[in-house]
Amino acid sequence: MSLRSILLCCLGAVLTSVTGCMLPLTRTVQNVYTRTTEDTAYVTTARHEPGDPSNGAMYPAPRTIEKHRSVVQYDSAVVKEYPAFIRAGVFESIGLLGTASSANGIGAGMFGLHYNPADLLSSAIGGTTSATFSGAIYRVGILEYRLRWFKDAANWTVGTSLFETIIPEANNSSILTSVLPLYIRKRYYLRDDIPYVCVTPSFGLGLFPSQYVHLGASLDAGSMAGLNLRTYAGYIYGVTPTTGRGSSATPTYVSTPYLGFGVSLMDFLNTVRDTETEWKDQPHSGWDIGVARMTFFSTNRDSSYFGGIFPVKGFQLQVLPVSIALPLWNHRLYAGTELFSLVVAGSTTQRVGRRDVTSAAIGLGILPIRIGYWQPVLRDELTLEPFVEYSYYPSTITQIGARLNLFVTPTMNISLSGGYISSDGFDTSSDFFQQAFGNGIGAFSTSYAGITISLLDRIFFEELLRYNRPGAGR
Repeated sequence: MSLRSILLCCLGAVLTSVTGCMLPLTRTVQNVYTRTTEDTAYVTTARHEPGDPSNGAMYPAPRTIEKHRSVVQYDSAVVKEYPAFIRAGVFESIGLLGTASSANGIGAGMFGLHYNPADLLSSAIGGTTSATFSGAIYRVGILEYRLRWFKDAANWTVGTSLFETIIPEANNSSILTSVLPLYIRKRYYLRDDIPYVCVTPSFGLGLFPSQYVHLGASLDAGSMAGLNLRTYAGYIYGVTPTTGRGSSATPTYVSTPYLGFGVSLMDFLNTVRDTETEWKDQPHSGWDIGVARMTFFSTNRDSSYFGGIFPVKGFQLQVLPVSIALPLWNHRLYAGTELFSLVVAGSTTQRVGRRDVTSAAIGLGILPIRIGYWQPVLRDELTLEPFVEYSYYPSTITQIGARLNLFVTPTMNISLSGGYISSDGFDTSSDFFQQAFGNGIGAFSTSYAGITISLLDRIFFEELLRYNRPGAGR
């Protein structure tokens, strides 16, 4: 079993609803053979005459040898399945440098994900007064296929994404957005074994609703269990849809060079060699990879976030989690992260003057760092996973815990979870945060115990890791 089932659910279903047809993620080859079975049997029969004419002397008995030969022919079909794509990804985010003055940047931060929570939902995108990363690019639902140019030269691809958004500055009229943009890329591999390293020039066209040309190049490192890091440089020229009506309708032209740093999760890259390797023989680098993980737990907070006397005080939501096996301790030590981790541990109500003030115990971590150990307990069913996770932005969160994972299906797992979480919290004046989590978000520390449900999440066992399979160098 491979990652095919996860990709089919995450990418295929979304793209089917938009395009009306299923873009293939699997190439099926059926080989038909004629099998011939030939068998030859020899039957030896000895004849013993009655009486004793030899007067006591022994002579060889006459023998008859019969030869029986049979030939059976039948057809046999062998079905083999291969990856059909060069790249298939769920999400990519890029933080841009040099697209606007620091006073007009969106404040997206490194990788385009580290927004200030107080500015995140302001009227202008970003709304920050100073930003090193002035812009961002976001892509969802990425697919690339081999483009057989120049006498079937390797590593040319043509691809698209469900949608792409380019935000060069904190100005809503300057945002470029395209549904199913067209990209042509050529990869030059500096390292063609996992982790892959390559230089990738690209040419892109945005078609609708914005029209733009995107020239760029990137230095890519990945694909380790769907995790990739990229450095970008490029130039964008385009026009946004018109604003206003009649003679006042004016398009906004965007022209900007940029440098950037990108990260993508649940994003898988195949070389030409990989597309000629069956799914069942694909090399895997991670112990666990998934789309979403939700933990409902009880804590020591005064009240439940869900209200009333509900026994579950809070929850933790992890989006696009991944755990990558490290070449240490029989490859059971792992490093992991996720797109973001949201912890809501409950609420505390305090009397301030003549009114009660509710403070939510909440922590938010973008691309936290997780180190853990993967210990199989029951083969192909149960694993123990102690871990330490640290988040550095926007909340400083330290989490020490363990999960006992039960493998239910190839795309779903249930775990018993427990541990300790400490967060410095953060304050925000955003109406959204006040309405959702109360008047304040303060620091908290709590132990917890609960149940984790992992959806579209795949656990890999030791025999499936690339380190333990033939061709372990990959």
